[in-house]
Amino acid sequence: MIANHILFWDRHALAQLKGEPPTNPNTNDETFNDFNPVNWANTVRDLDTVMNSLEQLDQQADSATLLRIAPTIGRISTHNAYHTGQIFYVRKLQGTRKLDNDVS
Repeated sequence: MIANHILFWDRHALAQLKGEPPTNPNTNDETFNDFNPVNWANTVRDLDTVMNSLEQLDQQADSATLLRIAPTIGRISTHNAYHTGQIFYVRKLQGTRKLDNDVS
């Protein structure tokens, strides 16, 4: 559910940064309620695609554009870090954290 929430808001921010109309939820709760284990691989792929697109946007931007988008990139980074911490914490509580995949 948290990964879907991150994906939703990263897509939203990417659309805004590209000057495209973003999709707006009726409530923030809607962004958490799209989990389906069958679609997990798609969620991971889509999140990777959106994050790579944000990275490319950042890398290809000129100085003026970087100054304009920096606050949004900062919010995206903070939001993603916060929720990634939640995921790690929940997995640790569940005992589902795979230590062999941890970063040293």
